[in-house]
Amino acid sequence: MQASPADGVNHDVLEFDSNIKSLCFLQDAQLAATSLENGTFEIVHMDNLQKKSKLSTIQDTVNTYGTETGILSIGERSGINVVDVFEAKTQINKYKFSSSSVVKDTATFCENRVLSLLVYDEDVKKSSVNLVDFRTPTKYSTTIKSTDETINSIVMTKKDEKFALSTKNGIIRMYDVRNSSKPIDVAKVDGDLNHMSLVNEKLSCSSTTSHFIFSVQNGISFEQRILTQRKKWISGFLPGTTVCPLYVVNGSEKSCYVYFTAADQLSAKKSNDTLAYKAERPVVATNSSEYFLAGAGGNLCQQLCDFEKEYRKLKDINRKYRKNSATDFQEQTRQRYEMAGIAEGDRVIFDNDVKLDDVILKEEIESGAFGEVRVCESKKSGTKYAIKILRNTRAIVAEKHLLEKEIAIQSNLLHENIVQLVTSFDSTDHLYIVFELMMCSLRDKMEVCECFDENSTFLIMADLSCGLDFCHTENIIHRDVKPENCLFGSDIKWKLSDFGLSISKQGMTKVGTENYQPPEILDGKPHSFPVDIWSLGCVFYECLEARNPFPQSSTKAMIDAIMSGKIRRSTYMSEDSLMFAKEMLTVDPKMRLSVLGVSRHLWMKKQRKEIVAIKRSKLRNQL
Repeated sequence: MQASPADGVNHDVLEFDSNIKSLCFLQDAQLAATSLENGTFEIVHMDNLQKKSKLSTIQDTVNTYGTETGILSIGERSGINVVDVFEAKTQINKYKFSSSSVVKDTATFCENRVLSLLVYDEDVKKSSVNLVDFRTPTKYSTTIKSTDETINSIVMTKKDEKFALSTKNGIIRMYDVRNSSKPIDVAKVDGDLNHMSLVNEKLSCSSTTSHFIFSVQNGISFEQRILTQRKKWISGFLPGTTVCPLYVVNGSEKSCYVYFTAADQLSAKKSNDTLAYKAERPVVATNSSEYFLAGAGGNLCQQLCDFEKEYRKLKDINRKYRKNSATDFQEQTRQRYEMAGIAEGDRVIFDNDVKLDDVILKEEIESGAFGEVRVCESKKSGTKYAIKILRNTRAIVAEKHLLEKEIAIQSNLLHENIVQLVTSFDSTDHLYIVFELMMCSLRDKMEVCECFDENSTFLIMADLSCGLDFCHTENIIHRDVKPENCLFGSDIKWKLSDFGLSISKQGMTKVGTENYQPPEILDGKPHSFPVDIWSLGCVFYECLEARNPFPQSSTKAMIDAIMSGKIRRSTYMSEDSLMFAKEMLTVDPKMRLSVLGVSRHLWMKKQRKEIVAIKRSKLRNQL
């Protein structure tokens, strides 16, 4: 399906075996979910609009929202359906409503961790706004009760702070989430409202004939009324530029084209449309900062919508520029080794056309539910590597997405204390990722040695803190530092591995291994670089004590101990070592040591001096 040569661009269209009811992007905007009328939803990747996996959902979907790990679907009567894409698990009716309750509309805040549900009770003829907080065991709490049966839409107007309710007869009320006893501001428009949306900090209130645009920075201030002209339609709005904050998705009943037009140009006799493409009128739609997805019947259409680049006409083939961007991980690997001064002959199998035929698969290192890790040997040089082999099945599509993220991060981390990613390639049946071959993990060493002396622990800490310092300099938070992910190489250095949970600068999701998680992650708060220092402190304690500083994982005692920072009484540690551990295991992340503070700590300096003295003594004895 293509647009006219003069006005349009190519776009991708995907067909489903059922009508599309709702759309949403996951927090990683390269994945989107399409909820279908047949009670399923399909995960779609933005690269060439590929279908990735299919899972069950609910048939009476009102809205869907993407989280970092999955999808929230809210049913009109059936409840809330929680789907973990990464675990390929569906939990239907996690929160149920009473039989007389009907969900009219929904909104979310706190990074989609809290739902605001506009619910109408058919028995008592009342509307209410209920909050569902996924961070607590409380099922819901009611913030507003109203006898107004005409309330039909809810939207957040300011992140985590304010929301608005509209009624069918044109009244809009704004409330504060923290105190919703009475509205902050009220506005009235002429016409029956049927929907509200917030785009680029502008509140759009829609009726059958008009769209009313309000500024919601300070209360509700009317800005513009956009009339739907005769024999034309407007399906929604998109965020625009600083010059024109809103773009209108519109079209004509006589035309088979969809247009993206600046809101201030829409009433012009001959509007200068930024984009036109041939497609059906959207029934449901969603957008990220880069893509616009529209559903009509069983067809899903994808289009580029980054207006900040201020295109006059998008005449280039849609999204083809992405194929020339830095997504070729093998090419990235080649370039970073060149930058590091590694000769071509030493790079061995780092060619862009690496295939499975270029290596010999050898003994297995470990295996899991989705694949295995084996030793492989380059046919060209005989050099051995570790190769991660994953089966190319639907069940692990989300896991593969995490691995793509891991590849993207790790391909940019060239450091002697980070396990080096060599290359990646795939086949019809498998995905392959090649790393430098390591000798063992810190966990393996612990099982043999139980606990280390202070000199050995210093060498481990010096290497790991150096690797973390480089990660933090590159704005990468590891988020899963533990003995299993600290590997020992043939170059006698300890290195960080497994960047599958890594993130840039700041995160919100509860990730990692529980007894290595800091209080801010367990508490569901925003977190940053200090989380790695906490985990490093746990590793330090375990090296010297042969046990974790907190009780057994997944117990109330463990959570209470972590939240209070109460570590176990030490048996083998010196007083200086214990104080060092406590400074890394400080509950307040702002008071916790930085990675530079770890490497420069008095304990580290003392151990460094002792090791230097031992080496000097050995040299003197050789004279």
